[in-house]
Amino acid sequence: MAETGATAWRWLIAGEFRAFPMRFVLPGLAIAIGVALAFAVHVINRSAAESFGQAVRSAAGPDCAMMTFLKAVRHEDLPESGSFSDAASRFRPPVF
Repeated sequence: MAETGATAWRWLIAGEFRAFPMRFVLPGLAIAIGVALAFAVHVINRSAAESFGQAVRSAAGPDCAMMTFLKAVRHEDLPESGSFSDAASRFRPPVF
């Protein structure tokens, strides 16, 4: 019984494919083109984001936040142990 059902389904699918082959080929092709376009958009967006980040970093200069932190913290505020956590917790960056 199961073999007859499988044969019937195979016969129906093969018959439809022989009668209308483009009904199977075109949707597969459309899905492949859609996946390729989505991947292309992903790659372009990633490249644009990386370029924008690089431009911001080059315009801001070398580690702008760290330089501002080091200028704002006085030597007396630094602990003897060499840990910057207490000084960093009190640090408030200037608002421009």
